[in-house]
This record gives sequence, structure tokens and C-alpha cells, in this order.
Amino acid sequence: MTGGFQDIDRVVQYRAKEGSEIPANVGSIGPQIDLEINMYLPGGPNQIEMLMGREKMKHLEIIGIRNIEY
Repeated sequence: MTGGFQDIDRVVQYRAKEGSEIPANVGSIGPQIDLEINMYLPGGPNQIEMLMGREKMKHLEIIGIRNIEY
């Protein structure tokens, strides 16, 4: 994550509700260079972009929240 984005303080896990179909783009996070802190960020983990508007929460349920400690 580059310094130009918001701080991340938690990870939220979701599950699609029974019978829901959620269109999405799935792929790995590419490498980035954060010019603000002069650092190369290798990327690698997966990311999911749900191709839905605000109505996506009708199709998802939260199954876990984990705080990130720095």
C-alpha cells in the first residue's frame, strides 16, 4: 500500500450469501513505487474488485474482523 492511500487498521472477512452471484475481477497486486517514502513495494497478494455498487452489501455477510497492529 502506498503512502498516498488511507491507513489500514483492520481486515474484514466477508462471505457471499446463499444464492448470490457477485461479478468480480480477481488478480494479484502488482508492484508499486511509493515516491513519498522512496520505497519499492513488491506486491503479490490477491485482490478482488467486486463489480457492483452499494447494493453489494445485500449479498455479503461479515464473518470476521481482525485489527492490524503496527
